[in-house]
Amino acid sequence: MSAAASTVSAPIRRPPIEGPSVWFGPDMAARESEWTYVLTPSDVTEIEAALASVLARGLDIAAIRQADFPLPRLGPVLERLRHDVLEGRGFLRLRGMPVEDRPIRESAAAYWGIGTYFGSARSQNARGHLLG
Repeated sequence: MSAAASTVSAPIRRPPIEGPSVWFGPDMAARESEWTYVLTPSDVTEIEAALASVLARGLDIAAIRQADFPLPRLGPVLERLRHDVLEGRGFLRLRGMPVEDRPIRESAAAYWGIGTYFGSARSQNARGHLLG
């Protein structure tokens, strides 16, 4: 038997992963307030103003950039939430966006505008859809 064949590799021991990105579903379910941001009436007002601006300019949804969707008060909050997503638990829930009785195109533009505060869009599927 060769020396290589008689040598058995010991499993590599890695330290346990720690930090805010380590969580369990049942634990998170009990702490929804930590990962849910509810839009305030002033947040919604800012979003509505930014949305009206991009709609008035006739911008295609995919052409909307953060500069086109100014959120003077909410923007810094979204930046903090972005940090929580990237450096923390990896997700968040945003609630309170009014969508009833609103055309889907307008809701999509509003969500897209908010999304510009989290990063740049990437295809969601093989067909290249950016928003689904």
